Amino acid sequence: MIVKLVNEIKGMKCHSPKGAFYLMVNVRELLDKLGIKAEELCDRFMKEAHVLILPGPVFGSFAEDFVRFSYVSTEENIIEGMKRIKTFVDSLPI
Repeated sequence: MIVKLVNEIKGMKCHSPKGAFYLMVNVRELLDKLGIKAEELCDRFMKEAHVLILPGPVFGSFAEDFVRFSYVSTEENIIEGMKRIKTFVDSLPI
């Protein structure tokens, strides 16, 4: 479910995990269009969409184009969080 919801948001893409409880989501398109790094994007998600997501680089330099979503929550909370993120991204001037 969360993979489908993520991939419906412009500038985000990911693959189904193989047994984890998190997704590494490629946000390179968003980062390039906004001229920011993953850390700033996550900060904006937190402040403007009220959703906490970790920037990929905290897991290593290999993940500069990524953010990490945890989906250890209820289906309702996941749907609500993804709705907030989509609304935020759709409001961006890109």
